Amino acid sequence: MMENIYSSISSFSICQDTIDVYKNNWDKKDESRCENAINEYFTDHNHLSDNTCPIALSYLYHINRYQHNLPKEAACYYLYYWIHEKLKSYVKPSEIKNVYDDIIKLYNRHDTIGNICTTYKNSTGFEDKMDDVKYMYEISMCLDITESKDKIKIETEFCKTLLDKISQYNQKNRNVEIESIAQDITQPCKNNIGSAI
Repeated sequence: MMENIYSSISSFSICQDTIDVYKNNWDKKDESRCENAINEYFTDHNHLSDNTCPIALSYLYHINRYQHNLPKEAACYYLYYWIHEKLKSYVKPSEIKNVYDDIIKLYNRHDTIGNICTTYKNSTGFEDKMDDVKYMYEISMCLDITESKDKIKIETEFCKTLLDKISQYNQKNRNVEIESIAQDITQPCKNNIGSAI
């Protein structure tokens, strides 16, 4: 996978669009496979209603089979981010990586094309970066820093506050630049000017 998860954030909106396609359109066979694979991590059955695992499997089938301008590494990073955000209220933070690993193993066990999304295991501190990634993704969505063709500005309090702070910062910098330019434009001293007789 990419050494830097932050370089993948600009592709996350494309990944989200792909996930959205499968939210109501996943392979029904995956439901029973998922229940057996990840049921141990859940204390209640809330995970069954949001269908995180079957949607994740459909997403993996999609990114492994279709060629598009989305790097698989970015797609895998997004999948981890998405699973983390979906399950952090159901599962202990230390177990989210295990859920992700089990979904990947389940996919790789039933897919004949090859293993996908497994090389991140060499990354250190991957789970610790999730909060930073979340904020960076929200900022990129606010600022339309995405590779998606249909850029949508998210109107949230977070975005409004962020854009206000950026505007204040830019205005402050403009004022500083104007002051320094004004100080630089001074008339040269005209001492010792002689005139011809």
